[in-house]
Amino acid sequence: MNWDAIGAIAEMIGAIGVIASMGYLAVQIRASNKLARSEAKIAATSQISSLLDSFISEPAASDIWARGRRNLQDLTPEERGRFDNIAMKGFLGYSAQYFQFRIQTIEQDDWAETYRAMIWWLQGPGMREWWRDFGRKIQSDSFQEFVDAEIRLIEEDTGQATLENRMDNDDA
Repeated sequence: MNWDAIGAIAEMIGAIGVIASMGYLAVQIRASNKLARSEAKIAATSQISSLLDSFISEPAASDIWARGRRNLQDLTPEERGRFDNIAMKGFLGYSAQYFQFRIQTIEQDDWAETYRAMIWWLQGPGMREWWRDFGRKIQSDSFQEFVDAEIRLIEEDTGQATLENRMDNDDA
């Protein structure tokens, strides 16, 4: 066997090794992506659960949120401060999940859960007033535009449009 034949065999073995390495790397990247998506879902669920836990453990907070969601004028100045913090915490979570959906870290179904909850919050006139007076000022431009558009739809449709129709038309 001459040196040319040995060199050709070595190159073929090297090429097979490179292909096998690339295949292994693709499997690892796919597994890493699944893990990242899973962690994003767990983090999103944890954010909302934390807020709900505060409502469960503090019935007064739940009452303030419910009354404020309906009408901000029903709140005392102290209650309004608590409502602002509750709403801010919720919308910071919604904004984070909206961002994750836009960069495709969370799936459409996961975003749909968040979207439906956010729309339910926004169907309260007090919540929409809070958004316009305070909430939108602390959010990114893209999230402001998104929520403003959803509020317009709610107000135009008087809340009658189905969430599924809005999800189908959302290119977020």
